[in-house]
Amino acid sequence: MSELQKIGLIGAGLMGKGIGKILLEKGYSVAVVAHSNRGPIDDLIERGATEAATVAELAAAAQVIITCLPSIPSVHAVFEGPDGILENAASGTAIIDTTTSDPELTQVLAAQAAEKGLHLVDAPLLGGPKMTWEGTISIVVGGDEAAMAACSSVLGAFAASVFHAGGAGSGHTAKLINNAVTLTNSAILYESFTVAQKMGVDLETLFKVMDASMASSKRLHVIAPALMKNDHTKTFAVSTATKDVVLYSGMTTALGVPSLVGDATRALYQLACGMGYGEENVTRIATALAKLGGTSFGDE
Repeated sequence: MSELQKIGLIGAGLMGKGIGKILLEKGYSVAVVAHSNRGPIDDLIERGATEAATVAELAAAAQVIITCLPSIPSVHAVFEGPDGILENAASGTAIIDTTTSDPELTQVLAAQAAEKGLHLVDAPLLGGPKMTWEGTISIVVGGDEAAMAACSSVLGAFAASVFHAGGAGSGHTAKLINNAVTLTNSAILYESFTVAQKMGVDLETLFKVMDASMASSKRLHVIAPALMKNDHTKTFAVSTATKDVVLYSGMTTALGVPSLVGDATRALYQLACGMGYGEENVTRIATALAKLGGTSFGDE
């Protein structure tokens, strides 16, 4: 059996921490680099990870680099410049970007990586933190055959299902489309439960009615119980969701494809951010709508 590749993990947050944990359990050597929240970093170190002082140090030592970043500016900061991945990773290094990012930026970074002998794939995650923690997450990947080959064993180690969507950027394109559908489905659920609350409809009964009809969905089974329990445990921030629908809207605009529904979803999420819910869980979209509509799902 060949020796397992050395992994560098950048972005051990809600999603990345689970990736690191699974890889450590599979016997991989994992190095992490600190960010603003020490909790996940310290947890992974207790499980056997090592800590690099900088992105440059981590990139130089890793055979496979996994990034799981919260924003487009953070992608630029981690990949570019004299201290970034592209300048410090050794030729032949594979890079797996699990960030939900801009497909056009990904294509640029993949081309720059290839010029330096690096292999970059975009591999955004399809699911939530619980699934990365359990190793049941699915991923959709964009990249050429050489990049896929360089990353395949590690992808298979932390993901239960891997879907290859095409060339560089296609993974991020598929993820943005997926998230636009998911977040739009969520948006109408937040709105409809707000209407029901103000009209005095029993929410448990509404949930059962919708679940017995074509209105049923996976999101219904997440959102309805959360609103009825006033549970806003953070699994996906409003600001992160907003970033995703803004990216989707920008992509459709660049393509010249009308996005009337997608733009309405974007406006709703931006509204909730503007009301101060950006760093809270996406279920706070319902709180924002209820506040505007003169009702409530319980105390904030």
